[in-house]
Amino acid sequence: MFRYVALIWDPQDSQQAEAAQAATRRLKAASQWQEALDRPRLRVFCTDVRPGSLEPRVLAGRAGVVLGSLFARRSDLEDETQVAACPLDEARSAAIVDSRGDWLVRNGWGNYVAFIADPLTGHVSVLNDPCGSLPCFSTTFRGITVVFAAIADCMELGSLRFTVNRRYVERRSYGGEMTQQWDALNEVTQIRRGECVEFSPSQQPAMVSRRFLWNPIDFARTQQPLDDPSAAATALRSTLLSCTSTLASCHESALLRLSGGLDSSIVLACLQSAPRRPRVLAYTHYTSNTPMDPRRWARMAAEHACCEHVELESTAAGIHLGAILDMAPTAEPFSTLMCLVTASHEQGLVERQGASATFTGDGGDCAFGSFCIGEAATAYLRRRGPRPAVVRLAAESASLLRQTTWHALKRALQMWLTGRSLTSLAGLNHEARKLVAADVVRECEATPGVHPWLLGVQHVPWEPISKLGVLLGTPDLYCGQAHPGAAGPEIVAPIYSQPLIELALRIPADVLFAGGHDRGLARRAFRGDVAAPILNRLWKDRAGDFHEQIIRRNLDWLREIFLDGVLVSDGLLDRAAVERALAPGVAKTEVFPGELLRHLDTEIWARRWAQHRSGVLQAA
Repeated sequence: MFRYVALIWDPQDSQQAEAAQAATRRLKAASQWQEALDRPRLRVFCTDVRPGSLEPRVLAGRAGVVLGSLFARRSDLEDETQVAACPLDEARSAAIVDSRGDWLVRNGWGNYVAFIADPLTGHVSVLNDPCGSLPCFSTTFRGITVVFAAIADCMELGSLRFTVNRRYVERRSYGGEMTQQWDALNEVTQIRRGECVEFSPSQQPAMVSRRFLWNPIDFARTQQPLDDPSAAATALRSTLLSCTSTLASCHESALLRLSGGLDSSIVLACLQSAPRRPRVLAYTHYTSNTPMDPRRWARMAAEHACCEHVELESTAAGIHLGAILDMAPTAEPFSTLMCLVTASHEQGLVERQGASATFTGDGGDCAFGSFCIGEAATAYLRRRGPRPAVVRLAAESASLLRQTTWHALKRALQMWLTGRSLTSLAGLNHEARKLVAADVVRECEATPGVHPWLLGVQHVPWEPISKLGVLLGTPDLYCGQAHPGAAGPEIVAPIYSQPLIELALRIPADVLFAGGHDRGLARRAFRGDVAAPILNRLWKDRAGDFHEQIIRRNLDWLREIFLDGVLVSDGLLDRAAVERALAPGVAKTEVFPGELLRHLDTEIWARRWAQHRSGVLQAA
């Protein structure tokens, strides 16, 4: 998989110059690394380049390099055609340098990390794409700055010591990974989506400024919301068709994870409409004898799109959690179970298909409005004031959310009058922290974590936050791989592309809720493109007990891992609660399976960086 390592140093400092040369020799000794840029103060290496998709694009005059994919922006919301790669000619390169990266955010989109050298100050700016999946971290090695995608590569440079930040682990245990403002490792800084960090190698510390060039709240606060349903539906369809077609043009062959749900079916329809589409093989992952068997709907979607389709069964017996211990170290915890479930399935299909990408419908629930249905009446009130339509919206949303119309209407009026949302990520995760120690809960509630996008926002608005999904978390191109260097397809989620997300942020919740239906606008926009029964199905399949089966089959192993683990030893998890949840003979724990698996990810990750079992987690 595509990865990179960049070195930033002061050539006038003999110690830094020596460290930079030593790191360069180590990278060049490993044959897989190619030099993408070499200039005073900045050297960039990358590996597993995929021409046309993830590759280095050097600025004119070698003033910097854009790693990944970069496409031109367009302003016409009705244009559904594919866009071209953004050429980095002399004029555009000069604009990128002069704006310190802002030009890229305003005029391009894709999946990139950019390194920009200022010829006047000698500073180096590092910009992470607003909606991409390329991770970006920085650390210090013998006085020089190292910017990298995968910490396993960074560790190859020499003896580096990393320690776990207790505040990060507390907040992750309490509310998941979406409300973090702290870095997971004390010695590593995450460069977040849409953030530009400036380094001055002659200063210590070298990081001299941090600023966000892209913030989703700016689009949500637009004075020009796209609230005409017809125009919004046209824009939604055209933008997703264009983004999917553009991303598809980078690949000759691809897989598609097809659940038969609305979102993956829409992405399949967009793929099959692309003028230069790859050979697509759709696959459906299922567990038999469960209420959520997706095969009927997936077959329908594949047949409607005339796409080749295979079905792959997963069983709890085939999942061995102990394999997690063999995975490569990472800068932050990640979903290890997803890796175990998807990697084995996709590897065989990748080899069979010769696929370089896996397309997904990820992001549809968020961007199409599933999670802001409760804000629909309020969104209407903000623009139109109290009118009869508010009562209808309250009644329709109450029906889906299993509330009374009066409750929904009262709540909408309260949010409208106070300007405060009544929903938050912390509140939604309330049932998923039954194992967290009481003092950790109190600490997190006293000082709640806030994503840097939201720092300074007096009242965090739920509607735009609900549309962002995993964009609130850490970019992870390597999700589903045991090691970032392992051969694997690029994961492509067109719904998370920057033009589509910016559009979704401009469309009010009540417009996305068209016809009183979950993702109603998306259903309207893609009518005719997706099989009618899928568009008309207004329910989601009830989840089965696949995760519970995995926990029961691995109960002894889980008990040993947790009770002899870092999280219990350091008081982050309540030992008694963990013992009850994993007691021998327990048929089904009352603890939400997702909570146990989240804590497992954190426990295995923390063990890799902890040298002792007690007192190892320290706050920066």
